[in-house]
Amino acid sequence: MTAARWQWSLVAIRSFVGIVYFSNGLAKLFDFSNFSLGPWSQYLINRGGAYSIIAANVHNGGIGPLRDFATGFVLPHWNALGWVLTGGELAVGLGLMLGILGR
Repeated sequence: MTAARWQWSLVAIRSFVGIVYFSNGLAKLFDFSNFSLGPWSQYLINRGGAYSIIAANVHNGGIGPLRDFATGFVLPHWNALGWVLTGGELAVGLGLMLGILGR
């Protein structure tokens, strides 16, 4: 495969991952979880869903060594950390889509 093909495939992967991050950030910002565009339908994780996933992982022991951090810091401060997560997903998604910090 030539260098140009590698570059375009990496651009496509970076753009796709950016769209995924950005759309999940929008779902958290506007508090929706289902998105449909014509025949395509997608489930997105909003802030309540993210909290439920973390709480279920803590309850089922799926977090491992970070369990104390999740139970002692993340879950009790979720109101603020949920917005930090939202901003991070929007920023990372936008950065990936626009090629910020890329070549």
